[in-house]
Amino acid sequence: MNQPQIDPISAAVAVASVVFAPAVAHVVGPYLVILFASTIGASFALVARERTTGFNSVLFFVRVNGLSVLLTYSVSAVVNAGYPIEDQRAWFSPVAFVIGFIGDRWPAVMGWAARKVSRLVDILIKMRGDGGGHG
Repeated sequence: MNQPQIDPISAAVAVASVVFAPAVAHVVGPYLVILFASTIGASFALVARERTTGFNSVLFFVRVNGLSVLLTYSVSAVVNAGYPIEDQRAWFSPVAFVIGFIGDRWPAVMGWAARKVSRLVDILIKMRGDGGGHG
């Protein structure tokens, strides 16, 4: 007996197929999941922000969700390369949530990542033992 798919992507595709043709629903469904997960993450980020107007809050959600739509697939592909799973789309929800959760704190995240890369480079140079030069 065939078990129904109950993962978020399959559920979103099923919901989208009520409104769209099946071929279109397979494209729209994953983006519905990305937007939903990103919006939930962004809601946490919005609470942590300084109080602002409703209009600025809407702009924040548009900006964060737009960034999530643009980055989730690529970030999921990178994550899946390190932690492979059968269906890369399963990474969409957690990645979109994290992108939304980061919100406006991207400069801090990029600074953290730069420090990690710098430490890794330092370790690799020390492991090489010659300081990197061959004179």
